[in-house]
Amino acid sequence: MTRKKRAALLALGIIVATGGFSLAVPSLARWGLSPEARSGASPGGSSPEQGGGSAVVPSGPAGADSSWRRVQEGQDVHIVDSLGNRVPLRSYGEIIVLAAGAVETIFALGGGDRIIATVESRIPIAPAEETARLPTVGTVSRVSLEHLLMADPDLVIVDPMNPDLAGRLSSRGIPALVYNPASVKSILEHTEILGDLTEAGPEAREVVKTLGSLLEQRQRDREGQTPLRGLFIYTAHPMQAFASTSLAGDILRLLGVENLADPLTGARPIVSPEYLLTADPDFIWGAMSLQSVDDILLADQAVTMTRAGRENNIAIIPSTMIMRASVHLLEEIEGLAKKLPSPRP
Repeated sequence: MTRKKRAALLALGIIVATGGFSLAVPSLARWGLSPEARSGASPGGSSPEQGGGSAVVPSGPAGADSSWRRVQEGQDVHIVDSLGNRVPLRSYGEIIVLAAGAVETIFALGGGDRIIATVESRIPIAPAEETARLPTVGTVSRVSLEHLLMADPDLVIVDPMNPDLAGRLSSRGIPALVYNPASVKSILEHTEILGDLTEAGPEAREVVKTLGSLLEQRQRDREGQTPLRGLFIYTAHPMQAFASTSLAGDILRLLGVENLADPLTGARPIVSPEYLLTADPDFIWGAMSLQSVDDILLADQAVTMTRAGRENNIAIIPSTMIMRASVHLLEEIEGLAKKLPSPRP
């Protein structure tokens, strides 16, 4: 294993162990950044990635074609995003990255020296001591096009909250892609391509292979177990839950949880009191506009009549976990597994 490859694995919290690899959780502490400090929800339900504004609920099918794709065009290969933006597949020297999850992933792969600017963020972007020194070109929702053009980057990676920016940059001769993984699998696919775009392809493929194997092992470990039944909600009035077609829903799937929002209709289904009593979730997690456990307990009397309410199996999950599609999500999933209640007797 090369020194560069080992550095990338250590940055991700993957350490060499007897007989293979294991995931060190959390590796964020080694960067002077605790999971709580990185992932705190912002007041009022606004996205932690922005300087304000209303909460944006991540959506998009976990199994849909949300990933970047390699497309052969004659003798050349291009990377194409889900909106049709395309850039040549090659290594780029100076990159402006507007998506915090992509910033974290590029640094984890050892390519942070190629990032020349990013956006302001209320929540620190790992590694905090490195990203805090980066110039900024505005916030996620208010990027300065003038500053972007003046910087004249080789590539811009755009946040999905401002997707039209990619087309505006491309029309001015600046290659741009929208970074919008909609599932954990998609995060790994984006990670591999980010490695190719930052001359860290071998390291990225090793990381993706290792993390993919860990996820598969987690699934094998759960075979034959009765799944827990849970809800992951983001508003209380009305109570709305993440479907499995969201990144939050995909997290539940990876944890082996039966998502009780799935039988409901719509990408952002409403959970009625009647359904809550019938479904009787083992636990309820909240995020986005929900700031405390009381926000959930007081949302409806039916909550206290479920197993989740009776046994206080209710928790607030940091919103950046579902807003920041970073390779570090894999280690945070390990932390979420520890929050799960015991199976029903």
